[in-house]
Amino acid sequence: MNIIKCKNYILKIPRNIFQTWETKDISDGFKTLTQSWKNNNPNYAYFLLDDNERRMFIKKNFGDFDVIF
Repeated sequence: MNIIKCKNYILKIPRNIFQTWETKDISDGFKTLTQSWKNNNPNYAYFLLDDNERRMFIKKNFGDFDVIF
């Protein structure tokens, strides 16, 4: 976790990488790119969300509203 010190408090930023795609069935080229993110950021958790998972994540973390893409 990254820690940023501000005047009287500490802000903790989780080491997470989120990427989204329509499905979990991704091309070899995209797999190469996602692997580069993992390789270059070994201390980060990596998440690939498909359409449904992305909508559920937004609803859970940012409230119940229509998402427009």
